[in-house]
Amino acid sequence: MNSIYLRMLIQRSLQTYNPSLAITAAPRTDCHKLIIVFTFSYIEFQTIRAALTGEHALGVLFLPIVLVSLFGTLGFYIKKSIKSK
Repeated sequence: MNSIYLRMLIQRSLQTYNPSLAITAAPRTDCHKLIIVFTFSYIEFQTIRAALTGEHALGVLFLPIVLVSLFGTLGFYIKKSIKSK
């Protein structure tokens, strides 16, 4: 249910903020796809390692690294879009 409200908010903000220069979504989606593929590959690797060795942890830095990489690329492209105006 919350995702519906989030989607409505994003659509409304995208209609309000319309960059003057057309920036294609291809580099952003490619970058996010790459980050997500690496994230799931790491999770799969850790799952296999946990099954073999008995350790059950992704590591302390897993979540901060994933969040910084995703939101960092998002921030980079937003900054690039604002500068191009």
